Amino acid sequence: MRSYTSHPRIAGTEQLLLEGEPSPLPFGRADFFVIALLLLFGILQFFLYEHTNDFVHEDVGYYENARSLVEHHTYGFNHTSERVQPPGLPLIIGVLCLTTGCSHAAVLRNMPVFLTLGLIVAYVLLRQERGRLVAASSCLLVASAPEIFVLVTRWIFPAFPYLLTSMLALWVTTKLEHADTRRARFWLSLLLSVLLAASVLIQSSGMALLIGLVAWMAVAFFADPGIARSRLKTFLPVLILPLIVLAFWMPRGGNSKEWPLSGYPGSYLTQLRLKSGNYPELGQASFLDIPRRVSENARSHASFLSEVLSPIWIDTSWSSLGISGVILLTFAGLCYSISQRGGRPHDWYFLAYESIYLLWPWTTEGRFFLPAFPLAAFYFFSGLPASWRLLRSCARAVSVVALPLSLLFGFYSFDRAARVPPGHGLQLKVSFCFWVLTGLGALWTIWRGSPPFWRRLSAVSWSRFQYIRLAGKSLPLPQMGGSLFLAILILLTIPHLIKFGRQNLHPNLKGNTLAADMEAASWIRSHTEASAIIMARHVPISFHYSQRRVVWFPPISNPQVLMEGIRRNGVQFVIVVNRVYSYYLPPDEECFNPVLQVYPGSLRLVAQGSRFRIYQVVPPLGGVLPSRVTLPKS
Repeated sequence: MRSYTSHPRIAGTEQLLLEGEPSPLPFGRADFFVIALLLLFGILQFFLYEHTNDFVHEDVGYYENARSLVEHHTYGFNHTSERVQPPGLPLIIGVLCLTTGCSHAAVLRNMPVFLTLGLIVAYVLLRQERGRLVAASSCLLVASAPEIFVLVTRWIFPAFPYLLTSMLALWVTTKLEHADTRRARFWLSLLLSVLLAASVLIQSSGMALLIGLVAWMAVAFFADPGIARSRLKTFLPVLILPLIVLAFWMPRGGNSKEWPLSGYPGSYLTQLRLKSGNYPELGQASFLDIPRRVSENARSHASFLSEVLSPIWIDTSWSSLGISGVILLTFAGLCYSISQRGGRPHDWYFLAYESIYLLWPWTTEGRFFLPAFPLAAFYFFSGLPASWRLLRSCARAVSVVALPLSLLFGFYSFDRAARVPPGHGLQLKVSFCFWVLTGLGALWTIWRGSPPFWRRLSAVSWSRFQYIRLAGKSLPLPQMGGSLFLAILILLTIPHLIKFGRQNLHPNLKGNTLAADMEAASWIRSHTEASAIIMARHVPISFHYSQRRVVWFPPISNPQVLMEGIRRNGVQFVIVVNRVYSYYLPPDEECFNPVLQVYPGSLRLVAQGSRFRIYQVVPPLGGVLPSRVTLPKS
C-alpha cells in the first residue's frame, strides 16, 4: 500500500503538527506568555485555598509526622514509627514549620507553589520535544483544571513537590546528555543524583525515574551501541545515591501490625498482593484479578485525564470516546515518541510510572496520577497527528485492529444507551454512531482498500492551508487554530474555578466526609484522660483532634477477632461512624454491630452524635474502668 507520508503537498503540514517547531527553540514572548499564565493560575490557587482553622482531611498525617521530626526528632506519630510512607514531604513541612510557620494555611499554601513550578519546568521540558503549542496545552490545561484546583487548594500531598522534583530531574537529564565540558557534567550529575534521591524520598513511586533511566540506557544498545556506552558512562554514577536511598528505605517493611489482617499497614509489596486494598477481607489476588485491576485502573486514569482536558462531564464506560479514545491516542503518542531513536527518558519514565499505578490495588485517586498529568496530556496531543500518519501509511493494518474493537465498543455502547431513560445518554449514542462508522470504514478498507473519499482527502493539497496572513505576517494555521481552541477550553473552566474558590473562602464542613470523625475525636479529648486509648477507623484525623493514642479500627467483620484485638491493645473507647462514603470496607457499623450483639455487656454507649457513636469498653469481671469519663450534663 502506498504511504502518503512522503507526499510533497502534505508532508509540511504533518511535520508542523507532529514535530512542532524546530528544536532547540529560543525563548520568546510566547514562552513568557505561557509561563505568565501558569503563574496566574498559581496565584489564584495560592490565595483561594481552603480557609479552615485546622486540618480537616487525612493529609494531617503528614503534618503530624513533620511535627514529630521537629519536636522529637523521630519519624512517626501516635506512638508508632512510620515505615511505609517515605519522609520527604514531612521533611519539607518540617522546614516550613521552622521558617514560615506551622499553621494549616502556612503549609497548605505551599502546595500551589510546588504545582506551579513543576508545570513551568514541565513546559520547558516538553517544548523542546514537540514545540510550544503541545507543551502549552499539556501544562495550561492541567493548571486550569477544576479537579486540580480542588486538590491543590484543599489537600497536602507528596504529589505536588514530587511533580517539581521529577520534572526537574527529567529536564536536567536532557541537559546532562548534551553537556560538553567536564565541569558542566560534574555539577549536572550531582544535581540529577540529588533530585532523583529527593524524588524517591518524597514518593515511593519515584523509583519509576530510576527504572525509566535504566530502560532508556538499555534500549540504546539495540539502536546504537556507541551511544549506549556513552549514556552508561554518564548516567550510571548518577544512580548510586538514589539507589542507596531506595535500598535504605524500602527494606524497612511495614508499620507495626495490631490486627491479623493482610495489607495495610504492611509494606507496599504486601498491599499489592491483595485483591483490594480497601477491602482486605477479600484476600489475596489471583492471576485472573490482575487484568481486571489493570483494566479498571486504566479506565480511571483515562477518566481523570478526560476531566482535565475537557470542562464537560465524560461518560466513564469503556465504550465512551472520552475513555477508549483518550487511551488509544495517548498510547499512540507514547509509541510514536518511543519509536523515534528509542524514546526519551520521559517516555520510559511515564511507562514505568503508569505501570506501577495500573497494578495499584487501592481505589484510584487523582493524586496518584497527578505527577503524570502533563506527560499524559503531552502524549494525548502528540497522538492526534501520530494516528493521522499511521492511518495514511498503514490503513489496512489499522483496520484489522479497529474492526473487532469497533464491534465490541459499539455493542457495549448500544447496550448501555438502550438502558438509560429517554432524553439521556447522549454521549453513549454519539459513541455508538462513531463505532458503527469506524467498523464500516474498517470493513471496507480490509475488503476493497482505502475508501475513495479517504484517497481524495489524502491527495488534497494541504499546503495552501498551512499558513494564514494576519497583519502582514504569515502565521501557521494549525497552531493558530490550536491556540484558539486551547483558549476556549481554559475560558470554560473559569466559572468552575470561581465557584470552588468561593467555597474555599467560606468552607462548609458539613459535607466533609470526616466531619463526624473530627467531632467524635474532639469529644474524646474533652471528656477523657490523656492516657486513654481509643479505636477509630481514620487514625491521623482522630489522633490530631483527640491527642490520644489511636488503635486502628480495622475493616474486620469477625466480632471475635475484633473483641480480642480490643482487649489485647488495651482499647478503652471505640468510635463508630455512620459514613456516607467508606474508604475501607466493610464500613464501621457493619463491623461493629456484630460485636454489640455477641458481647452486649462489654461495651456501653457514652456519647452519640448525628453520625457517630462512642462506646466505652467495660473491663472484664472484677476489673476497673481504665479511664475516667466526664459525661456531659443532661
